[in-house]
Amino acid sequence: VKSSPPPPTKDEETGKAPVEKDLYFVQIASFKEKETAENLKDRLAQKGYKIQVTAVQLEGIGLRYRVRLGGYKNLQEALDAQTKVSVEEHITETMVVSEP
Repeated sequence: VKSSPPPPTKDEETGKAPVEKDLYFVQIASFKEKETAENLKDRLAQKGYKIQVTAVQLEGIGLRYRVRLGGYKNLQEALDAQTKVSVEEHITETMVVSEP
């Protein structure tokens, strides 16, 4: 029995590189001062959290420094991290976001 090759994917048809899947992050804080964001990052990193600070310019608000856990490959990993930081660190005002 001959098997035929699978039909080409859209990426093969266009010749473009495959698009990377989104990564998930748990945003745990946003600060005006970079030093405050870095201090929180350092404290949580010492406890083993995978954490980063990113600067963003928000229209009408200005520059903010977001403290995020991640990037997780799937939503469930992000939700688990969100629960962990809520229970262990008592940080409850968080949200899960995704980015490419």
